[in-house]
Amino acid sequence: CFLLHLLRKSCIYLEIQPILPLIIVYTIEKVVVFLMDDNFIRQRMTELRIKKGVSEYKMSTDLGHSKSYIQSISSGRALPSLSEFIFMCEYLGITPKDFFDEGDTDPILVRQLYNTVREMPDKDLLALINIAERLNEKQQVLDSLRRPTSTETR
Repeated sequence: CFLLHLLRKSCIYLEIQPILPLIIVYTIEKVVVFLMDDNFIRQRMTELRIKKGVSEYKMSTDLGHSKSYIQSISSGRALPSLSEFIFMCEYLGITPKDFFDEGDTDPILVRQLYNTVREMPDKDLLALINIAERLNEKQQVLDSLRRPTSTETR
């Protein structure tokens, strides 16, 4: 198996199993195993690139490649090497763990928020948590008001 040490951010190292299509991400908190899927990698890269507001051309040239490099990945003609994948994650402002976390719909914003609040004092963090919880509660109320009741659907 191929082992890469990433002694930065939250990922300690990444392990790729060549026989089974698995990617194993070791972090300080936990070990995460992903079933590697070429389509997922292409779709997720495209999704995150668009969320960052960067064209295929710009991302390709910013990473030091030909103008069609990212387009070839998006279209399925190529996949990035492991080292290129790491550079792409750094370019997008996320960790490899963030990339593979399907539950995180916008890892770029989450990572940006995390980096912003990391240095805040505890008092400010508690206030921020309180605000986030109140916003979530308001959203849940709005969502429940938008759902049709059983009498409305008849």
